[in-house]
Amino acid sequence: MSNYVLRSEYEAVKRISLGNSLDPEELYKQGRVRMQYGLVTELFLDGLGIGMLKSDIAGLRWLEWLDLRHNSLDYLPAGIGRLKELKVLIADNNTIRYVSNQIAGLTELVVLSLSHNYIENLPINMSRLDSLEALFLDNN
Repeated sequence: MSNYVLRSEYEAVKRISLGNSLDPEELYKQGRVRMQYGLVTELFLDGLGIGMLKSDIAGLRWLEWLDLRHNSLDYLPAGIGRLKELKVLIADNNTIRYVSNQIAGLTELVVLSLSHNYIENLPINMSRLDSLEALFLDNN
């Protein structure tokens, strides 16, 4: 069994941090992180050079904290809007140009940080994020 392989028998896993620890292209190709762990509450994928976030991240239905800093993401996928328990989303220092209007589905979101990207417009329905207390958009 390879290091970093997470299988369903680890149902008590609450936090996964892979920052700077793996070849970014191998993350999904080799199935080293599978997105069906309903009990994961914190996921740190910072500094891995990820260019695309798979839509199956929506399977992490108890996720509260998602850190995507320092990657190569061009957009946040629509599936991210199905993370109903997400409270903190950090996606600073990427190449994000587009934010899906599905982000309005993050009704529990308290902190949204999208600094140091290329965002020109945000979806108008973000006004539905009633729990949002902090929005960071500097250097866009």
